[in-house]
Amino acid sequence: MPRRPRPLLTVSAVLSALTVLAAPLALGGTHWPTILALSGLALAAMLAAVAARRDGLRSHWIVWVAWAVAALVGAQLIPLPAGLLHHLSPRAAELHAAAGSASGPLSLSAPATWIAFALQVGFAALLTAVVQLDRRRGRWVADGLAVGGLAVVLVSAVHFAFGFHTIYGVFRPQDAAQMSGFFGPFINPNTQAGYLVLVGLVGLGIAVDATSDRRTRLGLAAAVFALLGAMASGSRGGQAAALFGGLLFAGLAYLRGQHRGDNTREKARQVAKATVALLALGGVAAVLLLPDWMAFDPSHPASDGKLAAWPGAVAHARAFWLAGSGRGAFEYVHPLFQSVSGQGTVTHPENHLLQLAADLGLPLAIATVAAFVGAWIDAVRRLDRRTAPAVWGVLAGLAAVGCQQLVDFGLEAAGLALPVAAALGLMVNGARPPDRRPEPTRPWVAWATLGAGALCAALLTWQGPASLAHHPDRDIARIASAEDWQQAEQAARQRHPADGLVALAGALRAAGSPTPLPALLKRINVALTLRPQSPRPHLLAARAFVAAGLTAQAAGEYRLAAEKGAWTWLALSKEIARRLTRPEDLARAVPATPEALRPLGNMVLLEDGARARRLAELWLTTHPEDGSAHALRGQACAKTADWACVTVEAEWLIAHDQPATGWALRGTQALRQGDRDTAIHALTALMATDATEPALYAAVRLAEQLGDLPAARQAYDRLWRRVGARPEAARTLLVNRARTEDRLGTPEQALRAWQTAHRHAPNKVTQAGLTRAEARLRVGRKGSPKPPPLENSGNPADLGPHPTAVEP
Repeated sequence: MPRRPRPLLTVSAVLSALTVLAAPLALGGTHWPTILALSGLALAAMLAAVAARRDGLRSHWIVWVAWAVAALVGAQLIPLPAGLLHHLSPRAAELHAAAGSASGPLSLSAPATWIAFALQVGFAALLTAVVQLDRRRGRWVADGLAVGGLAVVLVSAVHFAFGFHTIYGVFRPQDAAQMSGFFGPFINPNTQAGYLVLVGLVGLGIAVDATSDRRTRLGLAAAVFALLGAMASGSRGGQAAALFGGLLFAGLAYLRGQHRGDNTREKARQVAKATVALLALGGVAAVLLLPDWMAFDPSHPASDGKLAAWPGAVAHARAFWLAGSGRGAFEYVHPLFQSVSGQGTVTHPENHLLQLAADLGLPLAIATVAAFVGAWIDAVRRLDRRTAPAVWGVLAGLAAVGCQQLVDFGLEAAGLALPVAAALGLMVNGARPPDRRPEPTRPWVAWATLGAGALCAALLTWQGPASLAHHPDRDIARIASAEDWQQAEQAARQRHPADGLVALAGALRAAGSPTPLPALLKRINVALTLRPQSPRPHLLAARAFVAAGLTAQAAGEYRLAAEKGAWTWLALSKEIARRLTRPEDLARAVPATPEALRPLGNMVLLEDGARARRLAELWLTTHPEDGSAHALRGQACAKTADWACVTVEAEWLIAHDQPATGWALRGTQALRQGDRDTAIHALTALMATDATEPALYAAVRLAEQLGDLPAARQAYDRLWRRVGARPEAARTLLVNRARTEDRLGTPEQALRAWQTAHRHAPNKVTQAGLTRAEARLRVGRKGSPKPPPLENSGNPADLGPHPTAVEP
């Protein structure tokens, strides 16, 4: 009896393939409008598939697990009475009560949980849709994965070939100053690597299973380019996953290929051997060449940045072990437990099990992971000689991605989560024997699934946008701009009781208005309680204390802000030196370390030499052997012309750990006292030391005052070797060198120097210097042609034929 045509099943297959194709290309599916659109597409694919099978669905228990997780995520959005909330999550009840609300949902950031709910619904819907497909239509979804992987590799190749630093040439992620290397449409390279590993291994299965040349070529192209793209991505987790998945596929292909026909057996063996060779070569090249592997210390794996957030994530999961803090709300709740100091926020713990435990609670996290591992093991157990070889690639790909998630968070993005859902559906279908049709469920299950899908679509359409209007970022912006900001602050705190940035936004508004100091400090204390590792509340408290005249308290807050901050001391030194005028307060504001003393001492020295000397002497009372404090005292004494003090400090520095600084001080003293011979001797001795950047700049000043152009050039060459790789410092160095050539060199050398500086830092300063140098050359060489522009030799510091030019 011929089968009935099912046009809706064809529509479902097309929509499913379109979903897995669009998800990675839409910036990896990380932004909530994209997640809503992709989940809507997946829901449409599911509704079409279920409508096509109204007489009964194809079923598998993993599908119901996915929907159960979605239902429990949705339950975290339901407001609960205070008693029940305290029973399920005592810490959440405390936070709601502190924010002035007696009741609330389990989720401590409802908008973030709505986004996670939409993604989980999309995951379950796409899995349901793909499970309903037959083998022929299922191949369309697998082909969609392969084509999507090739598209991602093509985008990455275009970015790399044209030197782009933005995605598609227009989009720059908020947390990246610029992107570089082999990057694609994914914002996170680790997520892209996981996606390419999945696609590459699915492509290997397609290549072995295909009966046509077209599909064989498609599978091989997807496999080769996707796996090479994963190796080139720089993701260590992705590269290890590719190697593990490739070996697993090779083992499955070799073992299971023994029981198949001659053609398939030979093809499986060839693909297995080529896979092992390709991944072994790529793995060795990645370990030897890529900087992430070169910086990895296998003897101290716990010091790796990926593992730094795990202790805080464990504390987070323990505090919400029963019901979780809300799926997707991790980054807004985790600062309470963050063990990593710094200005930024840990958005994910780089471990999916820890992420689920913190978001959903430990029981549900373990059950979810166990269910998906059990489904994979069940599929492996069902493999026999009748199983299509395409399933080998799907199994290997899912195992590789699952292992990668132990050190990554790629499944939080729709660009990887939805392709994994599709692959899971292909695995369920492929593990069924081809000669036995799956047992369908009863018709009422299909109708119930249709109703549940329609309900999810209605919820996301109706309640989702209304909830997302109160996303923490939007509420913070509302506090910053609203006229009645106190009411906006209170409402935002009740919606996001664990988000310290909301309290900090209120504190910033209070600081800019005539709010009494106690009310301001109360808000700052709330922010400090919710974000104990954040430096920003301390900085705001320091400014508030300065405004109130409490400079001693301000000094302590400045020190805490700097110790917890990701910024450098240089970024804070200018403000500290300007706002704290008493040397005693300055000494308390920073620790006596060279990294802190140098920038603050230099800032104070620019304003007042006597104050800088007093500051250095305060440091020396507690740290008498600190070279930076001795250097600051010597420079302050030179500014106030206390030459006896300069002599003492210069001798101490020469005899101890900073001879270059000591010789620079001695040379400055000799020049100021008119002793040219001693200054020349000091400059020669300085250039013979392993001088630091400040000492080399001091050598340049000495050389200029002595009129010694070769020595100045030598100092600039040594400086270039130190700062040439830092764009800002390199531009400053080129401009300073051009000015030195202007003062001491010939007009030709000055012109070449300004040409080089303008080529690398075109601005008003370099343009004015270039114009002035050209005018001087015309006046000095009337009638003679201008020299040709300096050729780009690869070394911007090379300004012409002088004997000290070096390659950086």
